[in-house]
Amino acid sequence: MLKKLITFEIVFAISCFLVFSIIICFIFPQPYFSIAGGMDPFSSYDAEADYFANIINTYLNGYSVDFLHPGIPINTLSSFVLRATGLTGSVEQIILVVRSTLLFLNLILIYVGTRLILKKNITTFLILLIFLIGYPAGFLLIDHVSPNSILFGIGVLIISIGLRLAEKMTYTKLILFSFFVGLAISIKYTAFILALPALFSIFFIVKKDNFFSIFKIFFVFLSISTFSFSLFAWQVIPFVPFFLTQLSSTQFLIDTLLGTNNYLLVFISFISIFISILILKQLIKMKYSAVQIYIYSSGFILFLTIFYSLYLFINQPAFSNIGYSSRNLLPFLAFSVVLINISYERLSAFKSLLIFSLFLILFIFKLSFNNNHYQEAVKENHKFSNLINKISLNYDYLVFFPIDRMVSKELFVTWSNYRYGDTQKSFLKNVDTPFKLDNFIQKTKILNSRFFDLPNPKNKKSYLYFNYIKDSPLFSRSQKNIASNQIFLQTPKSLCSSLFDGYRREDSFVIIFPSNLASFYKDNDNSDFDIAMRYVQNLSNDLNKDCKIKSNIKEIFNDKQKYYLLLVD
Repeated sequence: MLKKLITFEIVFAISCFLVFSIIICFIFPQPYFSIAGGMDPFSSYDAEADYFANIINTYLNGYSVDFLHPGIPINTLSSFVLRATGLTGSVEQIILVVRSTLLFLNLILIYVGTRLILKKNITTFLILLIFLIGYPAGFLLIDHVSPNSILFGIGVLIISIGLRLAEKMTYTKLILFSFFVGLAISIKYTAFILALPALFSIFFIVKKDNFFSIFKIFFVFLSISTFSFSLFAWQVIPFVPFFLTQLSSTQFLIDTLLGTNNYLLVFISFISIFISILILKQLIKMKYSAVQIYIYSSGFILFLTIFYSLYLFINQPAFSNIGYSSRNLLPFLAFSVVLINISYERLSAFKSLLIFSLFLILFIFKLSFNNNHYQEAVKENHKFSNLINKISLNYDYLVFFPIDRMVSKELFVTWSNYRYGDTQKSFLKNVDTPFKLDNFIQKTKILNSRFFDLPNPKNKKSYLYFNYIKDSPLFSRSQKNIASNQIFLQTPKSLCSSLFDGYRREDSFVIIFPSNLASFYKDNDNSDFDIAMRYVQNLSNDLNKDCKIKSNIKEIFNDKQKYYLLLVD
């Protein structure tokens, strides 16, 4: 009878998760074509443009070209789902299918961690969903194609297995734990933090001073997690060291270490290790159990997460800024699963109803937010589409200044391909591209202004390394293609011959610039932020002087938003 009830609950839960995902992702979706900033004045969180390009590239060529997240399992899984379902008729359909898949898996993983592994009641699951939806990053990004739409669930799963590992060490649990840690890191490198409480508690699992057992456990963990990471992220393994150079914080740390005297660095490392050993020995002498250490260290990480979230809440000017800025903290909210301890005996019907009501209110609020955002974005997209269709009517190409703030279906696809796609094998030129390409999109391009002033890369270590990968027989085809893409991105382009991709001297084109050079859809109605005019004039002069290309400059308005056009007939 009990097994039948458990089976019924699992089937019912899966059905609810499926309905939940369909409602949020298909009936009340966020507009994928609205990339509206939310980070700093000159950047946006355009992860869906990134993942869309790499999912399509995986679908067509079998590999991704981006390695910064790295996010490879998301791209591989999404490509598989698209092939299996055949739901690839449009860009929007592809994105909604992928969103719903990731959200559905996220809910499944949260359920497995709370109900099947930790045996907690269903109210604990609902509380976790309240945390997930109520947290700004979760509210904005649970239905978004990015690591944020699945890492919370993977975090709950890893933390749940880790707690069971702290309760009783078995190699089966250790192997499962290590495997999922490797998977999480292959989605986002910072996910290694999810493993820290379990690794710390290992010193309290084994018998005192049994260093061989500790070494054996760590060896198994490192072996399995490395194997798992390599399995899921094989194509980007040679590029992992370059991830560190792309982040300002890690670049500062690397520069500091390289600039530090070697003897001083060794001394500081020795002192740090020595102090860590002393602290660890004192904790062991205090006879804390592995479970206590696991709970305390999980609580400490959760405290830091909440503390920094409050800092962002105070210092960020808008809800969207808070949400996007706190996105990297979202997986660490999963540590709350070990601190929620609600028994059925202490849970009254009123409390259960209150928790469910709070979840329902958040869910309805999320649907309302999505619906309002979508309706507003559709209007903005319609206005912008009318504008760009009108100005490009008599020209071969419509070229956009490279900005990632937009509310435009056409520009989303063009930007995704230009910024994150394979430079050697554009999906806009591939006859096997799964979605239908609008003829208008084929004539849209991005100005190569980011490449005009690049320095010669031939003496850069990264350029030499990428060339080595490209020419060496030791690396796979996908790794060689990623290296070729990186070489292309480091190579400067000529203003006269490579104004935009596919440029020919005999083509006519119009380049559109928003007056603030920061957004195509807002803040172009204020003359104080009009910085485009000088840039456009300088570009026109350079084209005339260096390339013998004559151009005209025109100023236009679209619903109070001012744009500049550089016209070449």
